[in-house]
Amino acid sequence: MDLKIKSESTSENDLESLEHILPNALGGKLKSKDILSHFSNQKLNNFIDKEFVKIFESFCLRLELEKDRKTTPSMRGIHNAYGADVIFKKNRFYPSKPIFDQDKKIIYADSKKTGNDYKKFLLKEGKITNSDVIEVLDDMAGGIELKFTLDNKIFKQGLAKISAGFAALKGVPRESMRDVIDIKNKEFREKIIIIPSIPKSHVELKFERNALNGPHYPIHGLVLTGSKNDRLLYCHVELFSAFQWYVVLDDNYEGEDIRHTYAHQLIGDSEITINEYLEGVVGKEQGDILAMNYKYISRDEAYKFQAIHSNGNLDLRKYTYFKFNSLSAFANMVFLKRKMELLSL
Repeated sequence: MDLKIKSESTSENDLESLEHILPNALGGKLKSKDILSHFSNQKLNNFIDKEFVKIFESFCLRLELEKDRKTTPSMRGIHNAYGADVIFKKNRFYPSKPIFDQDKKIIYADSKKTGNDYKKFLLKEGKITNSDVIEVLDDMAGGIELKFTLDNKIFKQGLAKISAGFAALKGVPRESMRDVIDIKNKEFREKIIIIPSIPKSHVELKFERNALNGPHYPIHGLVLTGSKNDRLLYCHVELFSAFQWYVVLDDNYEGEDIRHTYAHQLIGDSEITINEYLEGVVGKEQGDILAMNYKYISRDEAYKFQAIHSNGNLDLRKYTYFKFNSLSAFANMVFLKRKMELLSL
């Protein structure tokens, strides 16, 4: 799983491969041909990407993100009221098997045909009569629980892959990513250091609390920082403006000071600057101040934030839930708005 291991061979394994640094399944558009060999790209996709993107699929489907490769994605959930498995596809939630709500006199099914066939079955079984007025629906509204699961290893490796890809894009050698890449074995490490991103000032806290109301929400963002003084190289990864982590690439960094940023707004599908993202929420003056040291941490702060995370800090958990719930509310709003627009056609 090497990052573009060069060889004199001209086999397919050594050919350059177009790699999305931020997974395209998550709406990511940042990509390069100068990072992975074809073999590495395929291997990383099988071992990391496929499971990593599943963590976020409920948000991707409800937001209906733009992707390079058009697909018809689907996802399973649970309908709370009926305790039944439901499928999300083409802007519809429908049960995997027909459901009859006796009180409401409604049959829910994956299609009107399936629903009407089930109605005939209920008539035959004596569960309903010809005098009953039964409505057949192929969409279930409300009460859907979309499971969010996070596997520690895959989550960390997915963040590490994004961070390493962005660092490689900016010219950082693999030798300066030793905390995420096992150079000898040409693969990502099992144990990767990720640190929770916590607002460091009142201005940053104000921004994070109100990001949901900004014109660019939500974004995918990256901030790559190398500090010669702290001997620390890390990348701040922000997905959907909600999942925010520092990934330590090298805690014995020997290079020069570097700083590179990237932001992509998902609604509207366009690249913006970090300054634009910040200013859209707190205004130009405070946005410019915040941008100067946005997502910068010293070595001491990194240790402090890691300790807070390890100790299960209550304020950190509250902040994490707030960011997650903000994204969930926004995704539901976008989904319901799209449903209303489709119904009005």
